[in-house]
Amino acid sequence: MKKFWNKYSFVILAFVIWRLALFFAELVSQTIPIFSKTYMGQIPWANTDGINYIRIAQWGYGSLNEAFFPLYPLLLRGIHFFIPMPLEVIGIVISTICFFIGLVILYGIVARTSLKQATWCIVFILCFPTAFFFTAVYTESLFFLLTVLVLYFSLEKKWFFAGVCVGLASATRIVGICTAIFVLYELWKTKYRLRPLDMVGIAVMPMGILSYMWFLLKTFNDPFRFIHIQALYEINRTVGHIVLLPQVLWRYMKILVLAVGKPTMVAYGVSIFELVLTIGAFYILYYGWKNKLRLSYVLYSFVVLIIPTLTGTLTSMPRYIVSTVPLFIALGLIRSKTILYVLLIVSVILEIMATMLFLRGWFIA
Repeated sequence: MKKFWNKYSFVILAFVIWRLALFFAELVSQTIPIFSKTYMGQIPWANTDGINYIRIAQWGYGSLNEAFFPLYPLLLRGIHFFIPMPLEVIGIVISTICFFIGLVILYGIVARTSLKQATWCIVFILCFPTAFFFTAVYTESLFFLLTVLVLYFSLEKKWFFAGVCVGLASATRIVGICTAIFVLYELWKTKYRLRPLDMVGIAVMPMGILSYMWFLLKTFNDPFRFIHIQALYEINRTVGHIVLLPQVLWRYMKILVLAVGKPTMVAYGVSIFELVLTIGAFYILYYGWKNKLRLSYVLYSFVVLIIPTLTGTLTSMPRYIVSTVPLFIALGLIRSKTILYVLLIVSVILEIMATMLFLRGWFIA
């Protein structure tokens, strides 16, 4: 235990401070008169998508919630079977534990290269404007942990475990299958000769998403229902054809110019939030690529960032960005202390504001 503390004391203390800061933000949010009933769950940390995950865990699919992948609600339901606590509480515990474990493993991975880079990587993850989702009833923490595990096992050349984690990630979110990029890149780079068990791991990588598609085919006669159903959510997603990123950015520019303050000032602010963070994420990725960030990290991040934009909107992009782990490794490459501290201060302010609005029922991402 002492050895663990000596190695990971920074991560532990940073995590505790972050969680206490969110608790403080939750207390302050209760005094804010700005309130939206539209997206409120049974508890504030289960707002918006958290409502759907709880419903799936309780009653299964069939309430137009097939866009939400099954692993997280299955975990909720499984733990609830043995420990009959409220599903919302179980969700928060799962998210918090997964996030902490993921932080520890990620810190260890990046610290192999640079302790300073590992430190800033953890700081920027905790201080990112939508990092509060890591403790909410959302898939962010589970997906974060699985992504980090794929990274770890790929670097360690433990292909079976890496493949299993890819399979689990693909049962968590649609972009989970993209974590296979880490495995395939390391296999290609090392020219590793696979053993039979390794081949099993590689074979199970797409099993998560394929199993869910089989379920949707048998239940709804539509294996791509998780895509088609999004046309009914009224979140401006285009289903049926691809919209390129320049077109999406042009749409947002028109929104910012022609729809000032509409439909509400909060919603308008969220649109700006989505646009700025998306542009920032792609710039950080470019910066990482220019500064020799591992090629698999660049490829994975680009694919994960570009896929949601192909639906013609940047809705939820701030939340997707926070789970794109290599971006934070890239942020740790920044050399200028001035830039680092300015980014940190801005991020903290935005995270506090976004947390309080989310807890008051507003759709943030």
